[in-house]
Amino acid sequence: NNTVLYPNQEIVYKESGNQMTKTVVANPVEVQKPERKDFVYEDAPIVKIFDELEMLYGVSITYDKDLLANCQITASFSNETFWEKLNLICRSVRATVEERDGEIFIKSEGCKY
Repeated sequence: NNTVLYPNQEIVYKESGNQMTKTVVANPVEVQKPERKDFVYEDAPIVKIFDELEMLYGVSITYDKDLLANCQITASFSNETFWEKLNLICRSVRATVEERDGEIFIKSEGCKY
């Protein structure tokens, strides 16, 4: 049984049950340098921010693009961790974050304006 690990993923072994689980590391680091130094978003589409986080950290973020297409936020990030950024973004649109098998899934009912 082969498992492929991507950046910011790890295997956690549980001796009880002899089970291995792929997860996102506790503190993901940027695997690509951002084109800009500031993370200031003004009425930015949330899907653009998720795509940027996915690229910068090399972590797969799955969400319903059509459902979140109308979601926009205004935010400014500086030294927040990956998880802090993701949770703040999701909280702003009442979305939830679930990590499963080394991937991140965003659940939301979308935004109505």
